[in-house]
Formats: sequence, C-alpha cells, structure tokens
Amino acid sequence: MKRIIWIALCLLFFLGGFLFLYYQLRYKHLEDVHQDIYAYMPLSSGFVFESNQIEKGVDKLKNSNIIWSDMTGIPFWKNIDGTLDQLQKHSNWIEKIGVCGVQSSGRSFDFVSLLYCSKKPSKEFIQSFNPAKKISQIESYEDFEIYCLKEGKDALYYSIDQKIVCMSPNLKLLQQSLAASLDTSLSLQSDPEFNHAHRFAGNDLDGNLLMNFSKSPILFREALSYQSNSKIDLLKNMGAWMSLDLQLKPNLITTNGFIISKDAKQHALSVLNKQKPSSKKITHILPKQTFYYAQFNLTNFPDFLDQNSSLEDGLKNQFSKTFGEVFTLAYLSEQKTDAYKKAVVFELKSHSELERLIKQYQNFDPSKPYGFIEKAMGNLFSGLNLNTYKVMDHYVVFSEESSVLERFFNPTNLTKPLSKNLNYQNFEKQFSKESTFFTYLKPTANLLFLSEHLSEQSLSYIQKYQPIFSKCAHIGLQINTEEPNLFYTTIQVKYDPSEKGVSSLLWDLPIEAPVASKPFLLKNHYTQLYDIFYQDKNKELFLVSTTGKILWKKAIDEQIIGNIYQVDAYKNNKYQLLFSTQSAVHLIDRNGKYVDGYPINIKDKITSAGLQLMDYDNNKSYRMLIPCKNKTLLNYSINGESIKGWDPPSFSSNLSSKITLLTINQKDYLVCLLEDGSIYLLDRRGAERYKTEHTLPLGHSDCYVFSASTIEESFITFSDQTGVIHKLFFNGTKQTTVTNQSFNQDFHYVCLKPNKNALFYAFLEKNSFHLYDQTLENLFTYTSETGSLEPELELYFFKNQTYYGITNKAEDELVLLNQKGEMHDDFPLEGNSSFSIKDVNGDGQMDVITGTQNTLRVYSLSD
Repeated sequence: MKRIIWIALCLLFFLGGFLFLYYQLRYKHLEDVHQDIYAYMPLSSGFVFESNQIEKGVDKLKNSNIIWSDMTGIPFWKNIDGTLDQLQKHSNWIEKIGVCGVQSSGRSFDFVSLLYCSKKPSKEFIQSFNPAKKISQIESYEDFEIYCLKEGKDALYYSIDQKIVCMSPNLKLLQQSLAASLDTSLSLQSDPEFNHAHRFAGNDLDGNLLMNFSKSPILFREALSYQSNSKIDLLKNMGAWMSLDLQLKPNLITTNGFIISKDAKQHALSVLNKQKPSSKKITHILPKQTFYYAQFNLTNFPDFLDQNSSLEDGLKNQFSKTFGEVFTLAYLSEQKTDAYKKAVVFELKSHSELERLIKQYQNFDPSKPYGFIEKAMGNLFSGLNLNTYKVMDHYVVFSEESSVLERFFNPTNLTKPLSKNLNYQNFEKQFSKESTFFTYLKPTANLLFLSEHLSEQSLSYIQKYQPIFSKCAHIGLQINTEEPNLFYTTIQVKYDPSEKGVSSLLWDLPIEAPVASKPFLLKNHYTQLYDIFYQDKNKELFLVSTTGKILWKKAIDEQIIGNIYQVDAYKNNKYQLLFSTQSAVHLIDRNGKYVDGYPINIKDKITSAGLQLMDYDNNKSYRMLIPCKNKTLLNYSINGESIKGWDPPSFSSNLSSKITLLTINQKDYLVCLLEDGSIYLLDRRGAERYKTEHTLPLGHSDCYVFSASTIEESFITFSDQTGVIHKLFFNGTKQTTVTNQSFNQDFHYVCLKPNKNALFYAFLEKNSFHLYDQTLENLFTYTSETGSLEPELELYFFKNQTYYGITNKAEDELVLLNQKGEMHDDFPLEGNSSFSIKDVNGDGQMDVITGTQNTLRVYSLSD
C-alpha cells in the first residue's frame, strides 16, 4: 500500500508521469541501449523505467536531490535508499536496469526488475543486495532456475539468464516475465506502439519513463477513493503510450516527452489535433486562493466543438461567436474552511452574443441556464452547478455562487492575483511560454479536495508523514500539439523544503545558534558537489550536506580567525578543512575527524589575521605561515612540521593584516605589514628580499597590496581618516588622490581589483556604499535608509558580471549590486551573516548561502 500512495497524490491529474520516480528512480544514457531487457517485460506492463548510468545517477539522487533526501525519512523509502547504495557499489557490473509495473491481481500491481550486467552474475552477487536474507532454490521454470531471498514474510524471487537478472517480489510475475523472454509475442518487444514510443526516449537526461494508458488505471486503484476510481478508466482514452525523459534539480523534477497514438481519433487528446500552442494566460485574473486550474487554448475552436461537443449545430455556432480561445476551470479554497468552490473563466468576444447564447440555450433546458458549458467542453467540465456569471474586461466568469465572483472582482485580487504570487511565478517559468493545455495543482492546499479523491488509507498515510508530503508545493502539466497524433508533454513537480513560501529559497536548516563565520563551501570529492561548513556563536563547527542535512558537528574552544581553506593534504583528490583559532591550527577531514598530528597548539597565540596558506607552485606542497603575537612568523608544512631552512624574520611588532604573496618575474615576495607601520618583503625562506623606505602612518585604514610588472611599480593603497586615498610604491614614490565625497568618521575603505585591468575604490559608511573607478569617477552610491551595513564587502563573479555583496544586519538583509549599482533581481534576501555564492548542487544555477538568526539558508538565483 505504501508504494502506491505518494504516486497517487502526485499523478492524480497528470497521467502518471511522476509514478516511478519515487519507486526506483534511476538515470540513463541511451546511446548504448540493451534491447534484451524488453524481452522480459510482459506485454501487459503498465509502465517501464530504464537507466544505464547507475553510479552517476545514484550520486545525484542521494546527494543533491532534496526531495529524495526528505523521503528517506519514511521507512519504505529508506529501504529503497539502501538498495541504491548496493546498486552504486556494483555499478561497474551493472550496465543497465529496467523496471516494469504489471497487474498482479484484480486491483493491484507489482514490479519486475531487470539488471543487464557486464558478465554473468553469481547468486552471491544477488544476495549482496539483501545480505540478511536467506537464499534458496525453490523451483525450475522451463529452462530457468528460480531462487528466493527471504526474511520473514519479505521475499524476492529471481532468476539469472546469461547476463540478465530478472527479479520480482511476486513469483507469478517472475514466471510471466521468463515466459515472455521465450515467446516474443508475450513481451513488449511485440508491441509496435511501445517501440514507437521508445524511439522518443532521450539520451542526455536523468532517466526515461514509458507509460501504457490502456494498462495504467490499475496503478491507482488502491490509492483512490470510490468516486475517483469510477473515473480513473478515463486514462485509457488519453492515448496509447507516453514517453517521458526525467531531469532532476535539487527541489524540482521535470519530465518532458510525448504522448503518442497510432490512431489518435480513438483517444481524448484527438480534440487537440488541430489546435496550435498559444501564449495566452489566464492567471492574471485568477484569485490567489486558486489551488487548481485547467486551461485550454483552442486556436481552432470550431474543430474542438465538432469533435467534443454534444450541442446542436445552431448552439455550436453561437458558442463560437461568443467565446474566444481561452477556457479555464478553477478550484478556489474557501477561507477558514476546508470547502472549495468551482468557477469557469472564458475569453469573451461579445457580451451581447453571450446574452443571446444564454437565451437560446434556455429554450432547450431552462433548469440549467448555463448547461451549455458542460455540453460543449466535455468531461473535465462535467458536474458543475453554475448559477451566476459576471463579465470582466475580455473575460466572463461563471460560478456556483455570487461570493465566488466577489473573489475575482474585489480590489485585492485585481492587484494581487495568482500571477503576482512569487512562488507561482517561479514555478511557471519552468514551462514553455506557449501551450495548448495547461493544468496546475497545489496538492495539499485543500484537505476536502484530497479526501474526495484519495482512499482513507492514503489520507492516513499522508497525515502520518504530513511534514514531508506538505512540502510538495506545486505540480504542473503542459501539453502542446506538435502534429496530429503527437503531443509534447511536460510535467513539473516543485518541492518546497522550507515551507516558508520564498520563491528562491532552496532549503533552510534550523540551527541552535546564529552563524558566526562566513559559510565556507567544501568540495565533496565523492559527488563533486559542495558541502557547507560553518561555525556558530557557540563555537560549534558544522558540516551540512548539499541537501541541507547535518553531516556532523564538532565543539571547539575558540572562534575561527582568518580564512578557512580547502586542502588536499594527501594529494589524492580528497579534501580537508584547514583553519586557525587563537591558540591552534586545525585540519579536519570531511568526516569531522582531525587529521593525524592536529590540532597544532601554538604557544604564543596567533594574531587576528590567522594563518596564511601558500601553495607557491600549485603542486599541493602547502606552506602554512602563522603570525604569532610574539612578533614571529612560523612556517609549517601541511604535515604539521616546521619547514627546514625557514629563517623566522625578526619583526619590530606584530603583523597587522594578512600576508600578500606577489610573484613577479618568477620571484616570490611575501609582503608583511606590521602594527608599527613597518613593511617587510620576504622570500620563501624568511629573508628580506626587497627593502622599501615607506612606513605606514598610524590610524590608516585596511591596506591592499597590488602587483605590477615590476616590484618597484607595485604598491600599497590605503585611506586616511579623511577619505584621502594613498598609494605607496615600493620604489619609494607616493601618490594621493581625493574624492569629492565627504565621509563620516565611521567609514570603511576597500580597494578592489575585479580584473587585471581595473582598480576600484569603495567606501562603506554606516548606511551607504560608494564605488569609484581608478579615475575617481563615482560609479554609483547605494543607500540604506534604516540599515547598518557591515564593513565587509564581497566580490562575486558569475554570468559574465561582477557583483558586490553587502550584509545589512539591522534589516536582516543581503544586498547584491552589479557594476552599475543595480540590485540583482532576486535580492534583497533575508540574512544577517556574510554570504557565499556558488553552484553548490551542480544544477547550473548560482546559490546564495547565508545565515539568519535561527536558520542556515540556501537560495537559488534565477538566470
């Protein structure tokens, strides 16, 4: 029963496209297709799923798909997750998998699973999938030996035929599958419509699902209510086969493909054969309480009426004169109750023709003044009890009650309809702008609606795991007529793991204490995606997965100072985290364990600049420069050993800022700035390589060191307390420049070099940010009326643009500006920590990682 319920919820209105995703989600690459597995799929199969990229697919599913990550909190899906682990371990053996769903009794179905292996597998290979189960041979069937893996009442039957393993929890279905392999007429290979549909299978996405409409109703019987079961057979008339490719994003599932029929005239979709996709939308007048709607765009309306309508010819003609091409059925939730109401919205050509149509129809049936809608539009519009209507611009709305009309026409809806909802906008963008038919559902928005369509067992199961099911935020189906008998179909399922209704929020994780450090992204050497490392204000360290699960946490005694680094200490492409606190250097692997020899305790304490990691020759021969509060600079290898040949410089005071490495004419210069204003330029051994006559004045701002073609032309820049910009060249010359802006005493100076040909100057005051180019032309000024801007300014590069990131803690707001001072479309975002921007989950979208007072958040940026 558990295997059916989630399927029914997601597929109730969408023809089964999402069914197998939650049963046995796999990935595929169909350039090398093993047709042999289809010989084992019975002709009565209701659906087929195939995949031949096991290792890559399981990695993506388990490590970047938030939906799967949450679903494994349900015992059944946790078991499936364990099976995926075993598949991944044997991915070098398994070249292709296939699964088909077959009717096993009058009201239920079961699975036949097939593995195509690179060589003939052994019985031990099969048992490795379920090591706790006992294996035994139970019988022979034709020329096949059938074995059983059993643990209590849980059994799996299987047989091995050369390189193919055929498995099923149902012995009769396994025998049926083996019989099909002996007689082609009993297998899907003999179905020309299946073979035609399979030719549309893609080869560059995440899987392929094929669904047989004539057999599919059995998939839903147990999960649906009696009322819905009486209508489920309508699926048989939708088409012959549907072929869909699957594409996974972290919280979005997309399927694209075709509904195909050899003779579409026998099927319901034949009424769309002569229609062309249109870009017309209805959501700008649908109220925000709309949780379901279905829209037709009928560019050839007379043909639709000829095929679908039971109206007499005179009424058909009048219907065509009255209405345009857009027809929509909408369900609206009632406020403060579980009830819902229905409405029908038509594009209107003429108000006078509408009145004429109503009068003309009343002559036929005065008891139902608007019954012509049901007779004209068919099954989807049946069972309506429309009693009133109202005209709005070029549309007319029919409804059950006048109170429903008020929702369409009240001032709030006119300014904030469904189309203005940011969550809906974000979801709708995933579809083509043009469609012939589009339907949308917010699955858990109305409990009465669910109770009418799902069985009691299904509702009980959903209620038990409500925190998970409630996050299925949006489902959409779009059908576009490509040519007669061929309908391009897209199904999207959007998951909202946060339940906060923020359109760009990918996920958020409740945390015990606010984030204290900038979130750091650690590359996962298994998945090549990014985990998130941070420290909170309680000094605890956390590593969080791409999907928002805490992988480990670790308490330390001090706050991190300086930078956090990703290193490959063993030079084996496995990464560790390196950072310093005031009294130690820490190196932690991705499992949260210290690398041997760490932490390294530093007796004389580390300055606030923290350790500096150097990889001079980009060969992972790391050097850790550690500035200490006793005016020394230590130098360690990544193994935690002091570097031989390093002659610690004799500084006159402690370092005041981070060390800058300049590499000029194949020589390295370690630029060290001290608290007393002294400037040292050292070589790799700690000796002074170049001497400059300059010293830094007291009270200067942060300093920035920039490289030129020679060391003499290289310089340090800083600002004094009045906002005058100074450049000290290492050859002894000076340069000062003055902006025409007067700054208050609390400003912070930042010098930026977004590329090698540019130099920008930034001043951050308490509530404003000023950016100047190297000619001191003011590029823009950003002002926050009530905020308190943090002195840190982050520079980001993506989508061929440079962006400036600022945190406004007073407003709990993140700001991202381009070089013109324009706010990025997705900003401002909620957050009050420094933030990182990167594609953490490999979906091609940039993500923002930040903290709020009580959550760690990841936002996904739009294109």
